Amino acid sequence: MRKDGESDESFKKRFTTERSRQYDVLQSKETTFISADGCSKRATEFFKSGYQLRPSDGKRLNFFLKEHRRMFDKLDGMVKDIKEHDSMLFQPNGLTLKQGEEFAHDFNVEQIRSIEAKLLKVKQEVETLEENKTSFHTIYKGINKEHFSKRRRKREKKKIKRKEEEAV
Repeated sequence: MRKDGESDESFKKRFTTERSRQYDVLQSKETTFISADGCSKRATEFFKSGYQLRPSDGKRLNFFLKEHRRMFDKLDGMVKDIKEHDSMLFQPNGLTLKQGEEFAHDFNVEQIRSIEAKLLKVKQEVETLEENKTSFHTIYKGINKEHFSKRRRKREKKKIKRKEEEAV
């Protein structure tokens, strides 16, 4: 990890920054994995084969889809950040690692592999939820739509008319 001719101070500084970066990555990964596992556990009944959809499942499906997509985006962002850092560890020609960066590269590869495995699992769950949502829409048309009271609908229409009149 130490570069040729590197002073003790610069080595210490590089080492502590890399150590804190790796610690931050591990903490972020752990909290995100716990959140992703929580999303999966809350939606387990939808992943069982032969699950019978009920009229009350529409809002829950939408909620779980939003939650899973948020987890997917978060995990995808983590992978992109780690890959971006890993690409900076290579020489300008992109073929060989810079001297002393092997440890950081090995850590990045290991983290990318584990996060991509979780990302694949979340992606499969999102696809299953989307399949359930499409079958829900074919079975229960219109139940899942947002409900607005007549009073609220009138207010919304008045606001739209007022804005159109102001614009003219």
